[in-house]
Amino acid sequence: MDALAASVVVPCYNAAETVERAVRSALGQSRPPAEVICVDDGSTDGTLDVLRRLAREAPGRVEVIAQSNAGACAARNRGLARATAPYVQFLDHDDWLHPDKLARQLALVASFGGEGPDLVASSFTRVRLDGEHVLHVAEPDDPWVALAWVRLGITSANLFRREAVERAGGWNEAFASSQEYELMFRMLRRGAIVAFDPESLTVLYQQAGSITQSTPEANCVQRIELTAAIRDHARRYGSARAVRAADAALFFLVQMRCGFSVERGVASYRTHFAPGYVPPIGRGVGRAYYHLHRALGFELAQRIRVASRRAAGWRQTGLPARPRGPQRLRALQPSQS
Repeated sequence: MDALAASVVVPCYNAAETVERAVRSALGQSRPPAEVICVDDGSTDGTLDVLRRLAREAPGRVEVIAQSNAGACAARNRGLARATAPYVQFLDHDDWLHPDKLARQLALVASFGGEGPDLVASSFTRVRLDGEHVLHVAEPDDPWVALAWVRLGITSANLFRREAVERAGGWNEAFASSQEYELMFRMLRRGAIVAFDPESLTVLYQQAGSITQSTPEANCVQRIELTAAIRDHARRYGSARAVRAADAALFFLVQMRCGFSVERGVASYRTHFAPGYVPPIGRGVGRAYYHLHRALGFELAQRIRVASRRAAGWRQTGLPARPRGPQRLRALQPSQS
């Protein structure tokens, strides 16, 4: 097997309307994948029929596996077990890859020499429900800082070394959200080498009913617990900068939970921060809030913050996008033919 080959694994669940676009974007790569493995996770809407038709149209290139419904991570693990190439592109069923995505990232792998990186963390473009395009940039940084601030790419945008994922134990099937960040956390704890690709060659189409839309507070809580674990690891083994980043990211998430319930947010704050913690001015902490927090403490500062936002018509809808840099979408529109 070519050391610079990639397998594509597509977990699918009730995706009859979107999965063909995803699979065709994998088949249309300028550097063809070794294989495209589609794992149907107990769909009930005709997804399996679409996959089997695509397999007939591309014999020897598309493999279809059907399993009982067990979740996206279980489907990814099933595909991972069948993958043969050194690298794996996990492609969610409603996402799209630019034709040069694999070619660019495998060239980046080759430029490292030796065994290459265990993970390529890449920028991506998210198309929101309202049609707005938001660019998320993966900037070269301390991987632990990027992990804490969720700037280490996302599932479909990244490229994973198969052996590194296997050594880390594969995808955690108990995780309902932030799944790739939980996996990358375990990979980094094992010393994974990370390459950063700032080019956005992946488009994510946000879907109504996704995890972020349907269970936003549960998603926030899971992120809080994961970020707390990242901070604890950074305290023992990481740099002071990584600890500060994890503290700030954790504080931001606890603030977010207050948008759902001040009482539950305060409970999270007391669990994860020592009395007297003063957050640095930065994301979610303007100068006015900083002085309010120092004068009144976390709970009163948050009650005032939430009340003022609600009075202005603000409502909590989930983890917000973090746009960074200009939109670069000219080459990112999938063919409509």
